[in-house]
Amino acid sequence: MIDWLFSDAGAGWVFGTASLIALLIGYLRRSRPSIVVVRELARTSLVSVRPEVRDDIEVRFRGQALHNLAQLELECTNIGSSVVRNAAITLRFSDGTEVLDVGHLSPDATPECSFRKEATNVRVEIPFLNPETEHRHRVHFAVLLSGIPQPVSVTGAGEGWSTRHLPIPSMRALQRRMTRLMLLMLGWLAVSGGGAYILGSQDRSRIGRGQYSRCLVCGADAARDGWPDVPVC
Repeated sequence: MIDWLFSDAGAGWVFGTASLIALLIGYLRRSRPSIVVVRELARTSLVSVRPEVRDDIEVRFRGQALHNLAQLELECTNIGSSVVRNAAITLRFSDGTEVLDVGHLSPDATPECSFRKEATNVRVEIPFLNPETEHRHRVHFAVLLSGIPQPVSVTGAGEGWSTRHLPIPSMRALQRRMTRLMLLMLGWLAVSGGGAYILGSQDRSRIGRGQYSRCLVCGADAARDGWPDVPVC
């Protein structure tokens, strides 16, 4: 193994690995566009209660009777490299869903921001939002609703920034992600196992690594000529 590291092939592998690591570091530290990600964290509703029990439950909010009380928990983060200032984001819920209240869930960890609610809309105004990678800056809040908390659309953009909505993934989406991850791991294992097998076969057959490709050519010529006396590499 040590002899191989100091050979031409080993030096090439070491140089290639170092180049790949440097490329990966440069990719992670690149300048990223300012995108405010609005991520859904949790969704609770009385719809999940058994239908025969749901009609027996009476819910009131500030004296108002509600047919269905729901809450949507969200989080805003800046995945870019620069600070986003004066961000205004609007959340729109479906018709028939009324916004009851909206507020912070962790006031100490969020900047001073304001919420404005309408019948089916919520407007979130954030004075500044630092990059999440370096500062772990998050705006964590919850929206109290009367109705079904989905679907919800998120809009908002400004000079140098835009928004991206990440809803709670469905079970099918999670299964697709797991399938892609398993295929990637199997591919990596196949490549690694193939490389280890080739190196091990070279050591067992005592074939020099510089002669390996020449032996393959000799074998190909022998097969083409009907396998006469195979030349010695």
